[in-house]
Amino acid sequence: MQVTDFRPADVTATTPPEIEATRHPVLFLDFDGVLHAYDELALDDNFRLIENPNLFMWCPVLERILAPFPEVRIVVSSDWRRLFDDAALIKLLGPLGARFARCRRGVWPDPGR
Repeated sequence: MQVTDFRPADVTATTPPEIEATRHPVLFLDFDGVLHAYDELALDDNFRLIENPNLFMWCPVLERILAPFPEVRIVVSSDWRRLFDDAALIKLLGPLGARFARCRRGVWPDPGR
């Protein structure tokens, strides 16, 4: 099988202008297995967040990794997105919350953030 040479410029030519103007590096972030262990207990039987000091225990690691790249925005790509609104997700992310990109279906992250 031969791999075709793919150049990002090939895609840019078809990118709508409103998206072209919002170019920021974006990190699509899952929580489970990334910011804490995949099987870490997080919710009670009523889907409310429980107190668990192991939740989000690896956020400081991601903060250090992203520190040299302040332009990187975070889009939450997790089941947590269905359970919590934007304000709660920002709070859960702690200092990483400042990088949160309010992204909805069909809407690109806000370039001003």
